[in-house]
Amino acid sequence: MDELLGAWEHPNESTVLDIQQALWDNGLMRAAAAFDCLIAAYAVVNDAVVLNSDQDFGYIEAATNGTVRQEYIAG
Repeated sequence: MDELLGAWEHPNESTVLDIQQALWDNGLMRAAAAFDCLIAAYAVVNDAVVLNSDQDFGYIEAATNGTVRQEYIAG
C-alpha cells in the first residue's frame, strides 16, 4: 500500500525550471501550463509515470527526451 501513498520527494525549483526550459528550447513554450511542469517534476524526482488524459504531458515527455514519463489514458 505504501506505493499508493503521496509523493515522498519534492522537486526543487531547478527541476521544474529545467522542464520548462526544455519546452522553450523545443518551441513548445505554450504546450503545457506551469502546474503541468510542477506535476512532471514531482514525477521525475519520485521515479513515477504521469497518467493523464490530455496531450500536455506528451509534449513534456518529448521535450525532455523521456526524462518525464507519461501514459495517455483515453477518457
